[in-house]
Amino acid sequence: MMRDDEIFLSELELYPLVKIQRAALGLAVVTATPSPVRLTDAKRSAMPPSTATANRLSAASPVAQDYARKQAQTAPAPARNDSTAGTTALKKPLTIPDIALPADRAPKIAALDWLALQNQVSACADCGLCNQRKQAVFGLGAVTATNNIPAPATWMFVGDAPSVDDDSQGEPFLGEAGKLVDAMLHAAHLKRGEDVFMTNVIKCRPPGNRTPTAAEIATCTPYLLRQIALVQPKIIVAFGKIAMQALTGSELPITQLRGSVHYVAGIPLVATFNPAFLLRNMPEKAKVWDDLLLAKTTLATLP
Repeated sequence: MMRDDEIFLSELELYPLVKIQRAALGLAVVTATPSPVRLTDAKRSAMPPSTATANRLSAASPVAQDYARKQAQTAPAPARNDSTAGTTALKKPLTIPDIALPADRAPKIAALDWLALQNQVSACADCGLCNQRKQAVFGLGAVTATNNIPAPATWMFVGDAPSVDDDSQGEPFLGEAGKLVDAMLHAAHLKRGEDVFMTNVIKCRPPGNRTPTAAEIATCTPYLLRQIALVQPKIIVAFGKIAMQALTGSELPITQLRGSVHYVAGIPLVATFNPAFLLRNMPEKAKVWDDLLLAKTTLATLP
């Protein structure tokens, strides 16, 4: 019987290569034994009780406020050419003017229930991305039959922005990158829509799949934070630098953020590569298994 790591690699069409040249592909890091979770004493002491998660999350968080303060000073984001890249990069990314948001916008979003949040995202016209989209892509997860509220999900996966397929069909993580995400879920014994919530930081597709601007990230981050507060996941997996920026404020490259447990409002957060980047960098796919093992090991330590 194949081990979970072998199933994962076979889903990614890597397993035959592994058997021939594991060392050449640098796949020795993939093991069936999870690496220990690296928690510093400072991180442990800083973790709030898990029961207060929903109350701690606010769309007026320091992350959102920090992005809002930086809007006027932030230069247009470069075309994607690193580990957070999307499917297509523009040589000169399209940008939008700095966005002036009402001071009470974030607190109002933080008070919305699930249905009101969905409706506001669908109708959102707070940045120029609304002019290009076919539809906003809210997210995907189990929803209870009464009051249209989200079912609590153990896992939450956060990407950067919708793809052209997502924009067309209104569901996150579709197309070739979505197939890769489904392979990750399958290897971890998970399935989209079942104890998993999937979404992106940006709810509307940027033209040409360019990197979202700081202003766009600041505009959409309150929606993401409210989703987290309502879904109340036990662990979050962030795909790429943009997701980590929105959730932690860090601008470090994803290669430096991988391998450690981060936190957003006390919820463990594990970083891994953007699926679109992995489609062009096959050997890096194996490292995602280590990231999923870290997330699973971290989840197992929670009360």
